[in-house]
Amino acid sequence: MFAKPLNKSYSVFISCATEDIVIARKFRQSINQIPQYYGYIARDEPKTFEYPSEKIAQVLDACRAYIILYTKAGLDSPMVNQEFGYYYRRYRNRARAFSS
Repeated sequence: MFAKPLNKSYSVFISCATEDIVIARKFRQSINQIPQYYGYIARDEPKTFEYPSEKIAQVLDACRAYIILYTKAGLDSPMVNQEFGYYYRRYRNRARAFSS
């Protein structure tokens, strides 16, 4: 699992390609200024690529919001597409559960 900062309750997952990491970190910096919220970028985790599917699933299940930097680089990034696909499936499954 990922480490949650003290005094922060809600995570905002930021998905980005390596080329867009500077922009993503600016988003995270802004989010971290909001009380109770913190930005999370999987690419900044030291062991992200050892078990990406498992780690991403855990983090996305816990996040309150999701930001995707779907730039040209993001569109071509397998990691961004994996993160987006997982989040989209999660959203659709929850939407179906509420409509039943």
